[in-house]
Amino acid sequence: MVRVNSLSASLVILLTSLRVVSGQAASGFSLTVDPALLVPLPGSLSESRYSLGAMASIGADWIPAGLPFMSLEGAVDYSLVPYARDMSLQAIGASAGLGLRLNLTRTLSLGTAGRGGLAYGMLGEAGALTPYAVAGIDASLYLSPSFRVSLGGSYVHQFAASGPLYQGLGASLTAGFNFSRMDTRPRLRAVDLAVFPVFPVFYKHYDTNPVGRVTIVNDEGGSIRGVAVSLFSPQYMDAPKLCASLPSMARGEKRTVDLYALFSRQILSTLEPTKAQFQLAVEYEYDGVRKEAKAAESAIVNHRNASTWDDDRKAAAFVTVNDPAVMRFAKASAGMARGSGYQTIDVSLRQALGVFESLRLHGVSYVPDAAVPYSKTSADELAVDYLQFPAQTLEFGAGDCDDMAILFASLLEAGGVESAFITVPGHIYAAFALGMGPSQGKSFFSNYGDVIEQGGKLWLPVEVTILGEGFMRAWQIGARQWRDAAAKGQAALYPVRDAWRYTSLWP
Repeated sequence: MVRVNSLSASLVILLTSLRVVSGQAASGFSLTVDPALLVPLPGSLSESRYSLGAMASIGADWIPAGLPFMSLEGAVDYSLVPYARDMSLQAIGASAGLGLRLNLTRTLSLGTAGRGGLAYGMLGEAGALTPYAVAGIDASLYLSPSFRVSLGGSYVHQFAASGPLYQGLGASLTAGFNFSRMDTRPRLRAVDLAVFPVFPVFYKHYDTNPVGRVTIVNDEGGSIRGVAVSLFSPQYMDAPKLCASLPSMARGEKRTVDLYALFSRQILSTLEPTKAQFQLAVEYEYDGVRKEAKAAESAIVNHRNASTWDDDRKAAAFVTVNDPAVMRFAKASAGMARGSGYQTIDVSLRQALGVFESLRLHGVSYVPDAAVPYSKTSADELAVDYLQFPAQTLEFGAGDCDDMAILFASLLEAGGVESAFITVPGHIYAAFALGMGPSQGKSFFSNYGDVIEQGGKLWLPVEVTILGEGFMRAWQIGARQWRDAAAKGQAALYPVRDAWRYTSLWP
């Protein structure tokens, strides 16, 4: 009987060391090192038979994926318990069971567990194998994602055919290591990463409009949270651009994210198409550990004068009203308009006359672009066209129809006159808003068909490619082109100020 009771005491020591050791709401494998103190249950027979004991144990647990609140546990323990004045009980045993855990915060949790097992105890030369059961609770504090300390208490019951062999209370301090948390390798994949060709003139546009797209897949063992997707180009960005913030992603979930970029003005120095490297970073938290998945993709960065005609309003990005060269020319044109002797006519018309005449006197002329004419590139949305900035056209003294329209619109806007682009099949030219409304215009113009009524305003079309033929002729041709194309449903007028969603380089 002494032998059996001594063995029971050793089992008490063993079982008090077994506790919930699950990771903080995540799947994975953990090991624990656990010193414990055993006290016989007050009022029980064990109190009179045994004194305080000590033990050391090594425990292990596994948390199934998808069940972060549950753990499968086991431990191997060695114990030494005084039994009589000159005797000590040594025992070694193993047990297994289930645990449950409640996470109070990211670093604090409470757990409970129930286990059963067998132990072999030795008192002198005698030994025996007996079953036992234990129930315990603990509080765990995570000092880091992979390391925690726990304070635990347990009740141990040793079984025998005639009744309890041992009843006791245990207290222990555990150090636990979660190996899954020590592995910080990201298991999130970026698939179908694409960065579209970049056009420097729209570099501000990409801050709020997609420059690319990616699909991310959560391959971690459970849900992830705090997902932050960012994009960075070392050549043309000062800092990564946060593209998306996702509160959480379930295990196996896929999400497609638009990518954005906040380019620096350095991108405007690109004179030839070049390849640039773009770095995708996806930060997220899994099992209390912050991880980062990375991917890279190259994309074409076009020259600064490049654009496409998938949206005719893109020409507005080249209308640089605050460019010093444009402002100087516009002020000189305004002076000519003020002194022209036509003070009684519409102020916007007078200003446009001044700009038109200044350009004519400056010697600016229309020269078709033989390499990439508007008539060809406008018919292909993917074709890359070369558009001159107003200052370049003034410097070169010549430009294609799109260059002339951009220059004329820039000078008008710099002088405070609202401008617009008119597109007809194979051609683009300019218009400006008159200071009078439709009702006044009907009595002012003998041929109301020479102006365009749109958006509650009157627009006067000007074919700026024929500066040498005079303003009236340019107006006449512009109006006729509009009427002919509009009759076929093939004409469009885009106010520049409405089209400035494609932000100008000189805001």
